Amino acid sequence: MSYQCSFNDLLYPQVDRTPAIARYRIVSFDDGFAMRAVVHIVRFVDTVPAAPAIEVAIDAALNKIIDAHFVGIRIDHVHLVVESSDGVFEYPLAVGACRCDVSQNLCFDLVE
Repeated sequence: MSYQCSFNDLLYPQVDRTPAIARYRIVSFDDGFAMRAVVHIVRFVDTVPAAPAIEVAIDAALNKIIDAHFVGIRIDHVHLVVESSDGVFEYPLAVGACRCDVSQNLCFDLVE
């Protein structure tokens, strides 16, 4: 099953805990081998922060998106696409899932 949602607003904390606003959408599909998702974030602040600040910002934004859309859903591969005035950047993410009591926690790490 393939799915692409419309853009949604996202309010998330920046590294200094000040609010940042972006828009995002999710595309999910089964490529015959694995369930895949692409999280497309537009205008991730005005510029893409440098590492390690990008990891903090991505973590904050993805946690909000995961809580809203991915809990209880099997996703094998996730790609994050960040579009800003600096360009378009792709971040493949490693997905790990662990089951704790009755809730499912997903953990995403940048693939280097």
